[in-house]
Amino acid sequence: MKSALVAVLLAAGAVPAGQDPPKPAPKHKAEVKLKIEGGVPEWTFVIEGTSDLPDGTLLKARLYAVEEVVDFKGGKRIDEESLIHQGTGWRMVTVQDGKFRLVLLAAPRRPYSIWYRTRATYDPNVQPIPILDKAGENEMVWTADLHHGTPADFEREIAATLKDLTRELEEVLSLYRDLKSRFQVWNRAPDPAAFAEWRRGFASKVDAIRKHNETRFSIWIVWLERQARFRFESFCDRFDMLCADFAEWLPVKLKILEFSKDAPRHAEELKELGEDEADRQLRIMYGLTAFQAYFEEAREALGIDTPSDPDAVGAVLKDYEAAIGELSALAEKGDGAAWKEKAPDARARARRALMKLSAPGLLPRRAYDRVLELADKFAQLYVLLERTASGTKPPANETAAEHAGLVAEFRKYAGVK
Repeated sequence: MKSALVAVLLAAGAVPAGQDPPKPAPKHKAEVKLKIEGGVPEWTFVIEGTSDLPDGTLLKARLYAVEEVVDFKGGKRIDEESLIHQGTGWRMVTVQDGKFRLVLLAAPRRPYSIWYRTRATYDPNVQPIPILDKAGENEMVWTADLHHGTPADFEREIAATLKDLTRELEEVLSLYRDLKSRFQVWNRAPDPAAFAEWRRGFASKVDAIRKHNETRFSIWIVWLERQARFRFESFCDRFDMLCADFAEWLPVKLKILEFSKDAPRHAEELKELGEDEADRQLRIMYGLTAFQAYFEEAREALGIDTPSDPDAVGAVLKDYEAAIGELSALAEKGDGAAWKEKAPDARARARRALMKLSAPGLLPRRAYDRVLELADKFAQLYVLLERTASGTKPPANETAAEHAGLVAEFRKYAGVK
């Protein structure tokens, strides 16, 4: 019967071949708005509107971050990403007296200046029978968009987030250094009581990082925010695992120290415990090394373009500048013999300093170009100073000034005073 009806409709031209019948026009109307309200300490995304739907009607409301993206098939398309991650990703709001209003999401972080969308859906499957009888069995959908802020606002917000992440990564690095130094101390003199007290304080700091991280928006549209959430969650998990490894290793270390007081009597136990401790120490050392490598990878992924240890960079630059100062003083004397005797050593010190700046973990990989540029300019400067020392007046150029400018710029970049 149904096939015959479709055939009749097709013959009449009511339904084009290969297409579904058009959806009936909505039986009811609704006007929907999306707002961002509040401020510190909490912002709220609110859906509100009016409708001629019967009182008691349930609407399913969703909240999205929206972006126009390039489609791999060609052209562009609109991509929607849910901002509600709990449960089914939507909230229920009830129409009463022709109105409805609901807080879709409360966030402790300031919303980014991007495109947001809300969608209110009349779903017949969730309606009470009396409402279903009045409003019907066809789905109805209403959408409202909110273009919050401007692209310039968004760029400023990303810059501020990057600045905050730089500070937060410094906190993570500080915890890592503390943990590593404790392992080195307790490897020589294990102290379970001191470890237990330290662990409580350390755990509270890690929990604070974890709770703060949970406030981030987990959306791909703001890639930096989502990436940060993933990275800091991993930092906290790694800290927890390392502390657990510490807790399992310390009793073994204590037993070894106790049995070592009468080593001949406990030879077998010491052999077994020694193997156990070696495995646990290896696990801890691997965890510490892997953490540092992951930290540097996270810095690169997040785009943190500053050194992880400005003080260490400053010390290397100080050695480099001292060597350059010595070479400049030798060149000014115009004493070829003195230059030949002392310049190679100063040159070697300057080159070693440049190599130290390229050591893994000291600078982000993207900063290596800065080091290479400085090394090239140093090579040019050395030739210039060598000619000056030999009494040969070099042609006028700005090599020395350019080198000094590169050093000053490097100091500024690295945050070295």
